[in-house]
Amino acid sequence: MAYSSIITNSYVRIDQEPASVGHRVLARTIDSLLLFAYVLLISVLCGIYINLTEKKEIDLVLAIMIVVCFLPALCYSLLWEVFNRGQSPGKKLAGIRVVMRDGSTPSFSAYLLRWVMLIIDLYMSCIGLIPMILTRNNQRFGDLAGGTLVVKENDFRWIQLIFHELRHLTEDYHPIFPQAEHLSLEQMNLIAETLSDKTNKRSQRIHQLALQARSFLKIETTIPDEHFLRTLMRDYQYYTLEEI
Repeated sequence: MAYSSIITNSYVRIDQEPASVGHRVLARTIDSLLLFAYVLLISVLCGIYINLTEKKEIDLVLAIMIVVCFLPALCYSLLWEVFNRGQSPGKKLAGIRVVMRDGSTPSFSAYLLRWVMLIIDLYMSCIGLIPMILTRNNQRFGDLAGGTLVVKENDFRWIQLIFHELRHLTEDYHPIFPQAEHLSLEQMNLIAETLSDKTNKRSQRIHQLALQARSFLKIETTIPDEHFLRTLMRDYQYYTLEEI
């Protein structure tokens, strides 16, 4: 699987893995089924209502159907991605998300371009599959036009955590633990994943990892576990920047 590299504003390189064609097709299939069920339900309800109303009110019912049913259905992808940070229900279940090439959240114009290009990508014999198969980052025409790509959700969380941590680094920052220079990217990834854990075992995992880090780096400190791990991340980023 190819990786897409991000160079942050702090000149730190981060690699993210684009979602596979299979994951994207799965997400689109789920969204299509949900959309079909929604349209079918509204159509049935409106049909029942039409049978119970007088003919002069049918035009009003049809107008309501267009506004309530077909317009939201037409804008399904756009609305979900704009208001759910790049995730439709199908993408959420498939564990993928739309981001900009630099890992940031897309702008409305980027989402709009992706949505407009669906006419070509999806509704013209699924021609969008061609660039998804041929391009390095599995991008459809909408992605190429909007400067976006679809990545795995785990990569997105990792990138957002890195961006958050990098914002704390300043030019006059002085590292606390020089030993952080000897940590590997895999170890940083483990620390980041542990800090972003949302389960009820988060505190336990952080404590265990902090103990292992202190032992591995031979550091004696009374700093609280989470603060210690975040400091290690900032120090590691500092030394990474020094190498560039």
